[in-house]
Amino acid sequence: MKYFFFLVFALSLQVSFAQEIDEANTDHLLKLAQSAYRQDQFSKAIEYTQKGLAIAPNYHDIRIVETRSYLALKEPEKANKNLEYLTKNASEYSGVKELAYHYIDFVSDFDQKEEVIEKYLEVYPGNLHLQSLKAYCLLENNQKKEAQKLSRALLERKDLSGRDRYLLQRVYKRSTTREIGANYQLLSFSDDYKRTHPWHTASLEYLQTVRQTSLIGRFTYTDRGYAHGEFYELEAYPVFGENFYAMLNLGASNGTLFPDFRGSASIYYNFAEKFEGELGTRVSSTNENTYFSAVAGLTMYQGSFYLNVRAFLGPQRAEQFVQNYQLNVRYYTKNADNYWFARLGSGISPDEKAIYSQVRENPDLKTYYANFGVNKSFGIHHIVKLGVGLLTQKLDNVRAQQYVGSIGYRYRF
Repeated sequence: MKYFFFLVFALSLQVSFAQEIDEANTDHLLKLAQSAYRQDQFSKAIEYTQKGLAIAPNYHDIRIVETRSYLALKEPEKANKNLEYLTKNASEYSGVKELAYHYIDFVSDFDQKEEVIEKYLEVYPGNLHLQSLKAYCLLENNQKKEAQKLSRALLERKDLSGRDRYLLQRVYKRSTTREIGANYQLLSFSDDYKRTHPWHTASLEYLQTVRQTSLIGRFTYTDRGYAHGEFYELEAYPVFGENFYAMLNLGASNGTLFPDFRGSASIYYNFAEKFEGELGTRVSSTNENTYFSAVAGLTMYQGSFYLNVRAFLGPQRAEQFVQNYQLNVRYYTKNADNYWFARLGSGISPDEKAIYSQVRENPDLKTYYANFGVNKSFGIHHIVKLGVGLLTQKLDNVRAQQYVGSIGYRYRF
């Protein structure tokens, strides 16, 4: 008999609870849904949100949790129904705009993605992140001129976030279909050196973008008074996804001043919206000897600043482990073509082909340097780069200096 009364009591509690579900306890349903979502119980969270929305369809917090749960379950169609309601009735409510950004990531077709972005731009006119995503879609849809024009205009905005600046820099670079360039560098020496002739280095290069890959052909000539040499390179920047690309380089010469063969490879990955990591290797062959170096770098886009640290480690020669550490800073005044730059560091990196022979000849050479300059565009076709620098080296307990001046010009078609 006592079991009968216990059963009746339990049923009465359930009926009482069911009768108590009204608009006043939707807060409790929201907390249950949020707790389930945090524990990755997305289907359970949706059960709670559906109960809550049945009682209070205008409870935006509950609808936001439900939308997040549908996206977590990879059901963007159901999430989109909620987003249409939220952007229409509560577009400025906390979290709605970020949900719209997240939903765009689920749209794989770039034509459709562009339509979705345009729809949201009607709700959030002038939104910089949406316009940045639109520039990326234009590029992926092979509308390179439109992508270049939009990305260039957006890069002039001072209030651009780090993640959007990073994305637009890549769009702007990849939307450049053809470009030619010429560079000249002069390296002179203080009286502490036995060298009397300055070093002159000039290069010509041509860039062509094919689909998602930028291809560069480059010829470099150096004259040191006592000898001269030529170096030929092919370079490629294949793109494998929105956050992942690589650099590949192959070079060769007759072995005078430059290595007989040189190869480079780096992979770059964007993470946490405004950071980019680099891992790579460099290999060169000279006089039947092969040398390897490893490179690691980290870049951050912060407002108008580009901040980069890199380290080159190796090779080991004459019981000395060659190392280079550098800090690179850019301050963008308008867009990707207009910035001030600075480089501070120690050692000489294998990427500085014109002067790296100093390290090969003397691996225990202690070098410290500082370079400064400006990159400026004139119109949409002409880009000029000017730089000056100072290298300090320790020679027989004497500090000797090298003075660097450079000028470059690029024409963009």
